[in-house]
Amino acid sequence: MQKKIIALAVAGLVSGGALAQSSVKISGLLGATAVVNKFKGSGSTYAINNDGAKSNGLTFSGVEDLGGGLKATFVLSEGLDVLTGATGSSSSGATATGYNDFNRAANVGLAGAFGSVAVGRQTVPSFAAHGIANNFGFNSDGLVNFWANAAIVSGSANLLTGLNAPAPTNTSGGAKLPGAYVGGLGYSTPNFAGFKVNLFTTLGNNITGSSFNNNAMTDASLVYDNGTIGGVAAFNRTQNKVAANAVTGIFPANFAESKTRLFGLNYKTGPMKFTGGYVKQTYDPALAATNHDFSVWSVGASYAIGDMRYGIDYAVMKDSIVTANKAVGTNFYADYSFSKRTDVFAILAHVNNSGASIMTGMWKGPGLSRTGVLDARNGSNNTLGLGINHRF
Repeated sequence: MQKKIIALAVAGLVSGGALAQSSVKISGLLGATAVVNKFKGSGSTYAINNDGAKSNGLTFSGVEDLGGGLKATFVLSEGLDVLTGATGSSSSGATATGYNDFNRAANVGLAGAFGSVAVGRQTVPSFAAHGIANNFGFNSDGLVNFWANAAIVSGSANLLTGLNAPAPTNTSGGAKLPGAYVGGLGYSTPNFAGFKVNLFTTLGNNITGSSFNNNAMTDASLVYDNGTIGGVAAFNRTQNKVAANAVTGIFPANFAESKTRLFGLNYKTGPMKFTGGYVKQTYDPALAATNHDFSVWSVGASYAIGDMRYGIDYAVMKDSIVTANKAVGTNFYADYSFSKRTDVFAILAHVNNSGASIMTGMWKGPGLSRTGVLDARNGSNNTLGLGINHRF
């Protein structure tokens, strides 16, 4: 991996000097959070959190001017773990072969007056859209934290239902966010009076690359932003067909399916910002034993004073099948910017859990044991996180 980074850095220097119409940019973010969780009727847990506020990562992006308004583009992006120094964070990929390096993006494309086209691994529109409904833009914001831990994160028990839910998505190689970063074909329209449409498809083929395994995905979003008002409506459908005939390549008639519908709004006025979001996740009846339909909604507000920014959000998540499973969370935020690149922050979160839910207010927070003494079911938990982010 180190050789790859050096080679790409050299390529960026060469392209910038030898070809005036080409450029390669290196960017990224590093951050860490010290976290303490306190569970009602039990003890506390402490940890250094890798992705509590923003997702750590390293990105190489390039543009070549082909003339006539046409440009060639590429993006290579991967997660970084500040605790281990490893690439390919557990949030956006695994350390298994094929998901190590550049797990968040590895695509090439064209851009021009027609919009932009990208082929390869990329963020699907529905997952990218949640930022419009998240007030503070942190991973621990109520909507994305609850939604991801109940639907998008794979390989572990659902934190709302307690079920080890095998969602019909891109889980090959152990990818942890299979519904967020996917290999396929993406298209974005130009901006029309604040409106933009984003489309994505795997063209009906498999996401995993495995022979005779079809995990087809289609995804779309309609985004509006005029600087004061922003909105989004997004839809994702993922189908799973397995065990095709090895001779004919024909898939069986039955398949499992999941659908995501996301709606979000934000409004900015002076130093104030208000947000609201709603996600409805549904599954094919064939998955009802392990995948429960559920919904999440959230509202939030933030206020900026100079280099300080304060915020609050309130989120509710409900299991549609076992209605006793429920999580209600309130998060408070404070962020101070030393510069455009560096900031320090504090997150204070409170979550009330009912039924089998063991949600906490911090993304990837410590102490999520379902069977040990730090069991949050049918109880509340409080989380405090203090951290720093640096962009480069």
